[in-house]
Amino acid sequence: MKVTKETSILKLLAKNPKAKEILAKYNLGCAECLGAMVDDLESAAKANDVEVEKLIEELNKLGEE
Repeated sequence: MKVTKETSILKLLAKNPKAKEILAKYNLGCAECLGAMVDDLESAAKANDVEVEKLIEELNKLGEE
């Protein structure tokens, strides 16, 4: 799955549960909150002052493993 800034957190976690570890690394606890149901990566990153492009790059590398 190619991750983009429009990727929903819920869809990401359903496709790759290991993504939760990367989200936690960036202090995005959204994996366990209601925001995961509605937020995309860009919204979550902006709300938590996270550089979205760096986050997406790491998540896409995870998908290559």
